[in-house]
Amino acid sequence: MASGQHNLTASTILVVDGDAVRRDTVLEAFAAAGFTEVFSALDRDQAKELVSTRAVDAVVYTLTGREELSGTSGSDLLALGAQAVKRMPLIVACEEGAGLQVEALAAGAEDYMEYPFEPAVLVHRVGKLIELDVLHQEVCHENEI
Repeated sequence: MASGQHNLTASTILVVDGDAVRRDTVLEAFAAAGFTEVFSALDRDQAKELVSTRAVDAVVYTLTGREELSGTSGSDLLALGAQAVKRMPLIVACEEGAGLQVEALAAGAEDYMEYPFEPAVLVHRVGKLIELDVLHQEVCHENEI
């Protein structure tokens, strides 16, 4: 599919956040931007169950502390949807300080935002990551040809 033909708002987004208020704010921001395939999970275990049955284009994962990153590698964090997609854009929105940013990126995050964040900016950045992923897939396909 050519990048001009990709319907960004039809992308499947998974929001993983145990905080109902924050999760609803993110879900509402995606809905307001016209995204129609957005669903949520309370934690990584529930997210793994959800992605076992549906493909995911992007994950918005909210970490609440370093303990969620301890012992993880990029493959562990991205394994959330490894069976559903080849490459998954992932944003980590975090409540902790800037020190966690480096750890989150090292653990496989494609992008990072500090909490509190502007929901519209989060939606925009997720959209750009999905667009980049679509272009990456197109280049890979063209290279195969």
